Amino acid sequence: MPSSIHTTEKKEAAELAKRLRNEPDEDGFVTVTRGGRSAPASRNEAEEAKQRMLEKQDKKKSDMKDFYRFQLRQRRKDEHKALLRRFDEDRKKVDAMREKRGKFKPET
Repeated sequence: MPSSIHTTEKKEAAELAKRLRNEPDEDGFVTVTRGGRSAPASRNEAEEAKQRMLEKQDKKKSDMKDFYRFQLRQRRKDEHKALLRRFDEDRKKVDAMREKRGKFKPET
């Protein structure tokens, strides 16, 4: 019986000391102790953090595709060629639709 009283008193004293550690003393300083600030993250939070980190790395890798100036110029040239090609194709489609429709002849 006396040992259980002793252990509960020890626990209460430890909890009190822990609470007082986080409060500023008369000089306004907070005692810094070893250990983490909060409890360890849950499994879900850890997985989400890992996913965010992987996405960040993938994004960084994709941003580094055109590192050199000649690569940037080449990519711009290719995009411009593709845009011109699509424009020509669309113009041909419009011309074909105009030919198919024929000229507008108002009734006289």
